Amino acid sequence: GNGVNQHVLAILAADRQADLASLARHIGGSKASLASPAAVDALTACVFGAIPPFRFHPAVRLVADPLLFERFPQIAFNAGRLDRSIILDTEDYLHIARPEIATFRRLS
Repeated sequence: GNGVNQHVLAILAADRQADLASLARHIGGSKASLASPAAVDALTACVFGAIPPFRFHPAVRLVADPLLFERFPQIAFNAGRLDRSIILDTEDYLHIARPEIATFRRLS
């Protein structure tokens, strides 16, 4: 909002959908939208659609939905490529990545 853009890497379970309005409110904005492939490439250096749940750029804010950690003892994610995956214990992920925790999944 107010002409300020904030890039957010929002992490949630693959079987859930993001509520972008809730995410925007969490970060203090008025609206949110998906980043363009060019912005994703510039901020992550990863293949579009294969972004690992880690922040690699200081301009990116990392936010995770708590349901992911309540439901699963491990998380699986693409390792920056579409043909490689990693499985990580959720407690280890939380310790390493230290995301902001906020509920931003669609509830219906």
